[in-house]
Amino acid sequence: MAPSSVKPDLEIDFDRPGPDYHRKAVKGRRELLARAVGAQQGARKILDLSAGLAQDAVFLCQMGFTVTAVERHPVIAGLLTSALQRTRRPELRERLTIREGDARDVLREPDCARDFDAAYFDPMYPLKKKSALPRKEMLLFRELVGDDADAAEVVRLALRLGPPRLAVKRPLKAPPLLEGVKHSFEGTTVRYDIYVRS
Repeated sequence: MAPSSVKPDLEIDFDRPGPDYHRKAVKGRRELLARAVGAQQGARKILDLSAGLAQDAVFLCQMGFTVTAVERHPVIAGLLTSALQRTRRPELRERLTIREGDARDVLREPDCARDFDAAYFDPMYPLKKKSALPRKEMLLFRELVGDDADAAEVVRLALRLGPPRLAVKRPLKAPPLLEGVKHSFEGTTVRYDIYVRS
């Protein structure tokens, strides 16, 4: 699908009311996502390797983390950048950075491992009936972006070159993307597999 036909139908708005970008962090840094990226070990600067619609990146910023979110599809990256420029939320303007590019290229940068405390990776997996966006918008997003066929490669590269901790989001019953999981945090529908770079 050409970007010109997708862009008018798919909108990203960080200020839109509802659960998309306004989750309640009732447990603060004891939230499952916060624990997965290493909040209890002092992690503060997070590299999001697959921004997508940036819902998790926004939630991390809301909990006080500083996040650099990488999105390789230029249309989605442009929509995210526009949403960040428009937002009135100070925690996003201060703590969120959007980078257009391939996560593998970012991981190969000389200072990547030093610049971030942890990496977070949420590869595309099969669509559930209940999704964070209306089904039409999510289908447009998936049609535009496609599946992350290189997900295992990204994990391998992150463990070789990236920050010391990697959290990979998976469906609860799905197998790990790669062997070597040190620990997992399980929710009701998703699981965060934790890898530690040696």
